[in-house]
Amino acid sequence: MKHSTEEIELLQLLKELQCILSDAINSLGGQTPKSPESHYVGFSTVSVNTAADGYLVLREAHRVNASKPLIRQALEAIIFGVAVEKQHGILFRKAFSEWQDWNKMIKDPNAKIQHKKTWEDFEKKVRKFDAACPIDPRSLTVKEAAEIAKMSEHYEISYRIYCKFTHGALEALAGNLNSITDCDDSRVMIWCAFQAIGLLQRNTPAKFPDLKPLFQKIDVKIFQPT
Repeated sequence: MKHSTEEIELLQLLKELQCILSDAINSLGGQTPKSPESHYVGFSTVSVNTAADGYLVLREAHRVNASKPLIRQALEAIIFGVAVEKQHGILFRKAFSEWQDWNKMIKDPNAKIQHKKTWEDFEKKVRKFDAACPIDPRSLTVKEAAEIAKMSEHYEISYRIYCKFTHGALEALAGNLNSITDCDDSRVMIWCAFQAIGLLQRNTPAKFPDLKPLFQKIDVKIFQPT
């Protein structure tokens, strides 16, 4: 099945964005991040870049269904990346959430003791490195991160829909969601790559070419579609 002219144009736009994003990430090689938050933002944009790269390979090979789970990866990376950028202490809560997840999987009592000590040591390092960091040991959900990032609309619509492809939802398995997502997949991935570039620009010394011509295309195709 051939892509429509519109899809071909969107994929070309994403390819340009992904190339710029990849070069910007590479330009940070050998540099020390200015803060843990900046470091995390870098990781988030790498995740988006990886997802976009894989998405392009699959989409250009007409593996449309196989490409859809990668959209969730990109959306989640952006939601958490922007949340960490916007609110001091969110990175600590993200780390605590992931520590809790690992703790649930550990069954051996001795391993649990060691796992707890690892967290206690980490918390001491945080307190020493950043005395102003809010120490809030509560789990952080994607929904709450989206609220902090001012991206609740993207969470409630795009993120929830693309989660269905990774959660094995009946609608997704039956193919019932394809008709309502196929035409938007590439636009959502472009939006994620666009956001990733913004994260890098605001939080790192990453190098970029003149982005105005490309951003004008995005404005027309994504933010002001005909």
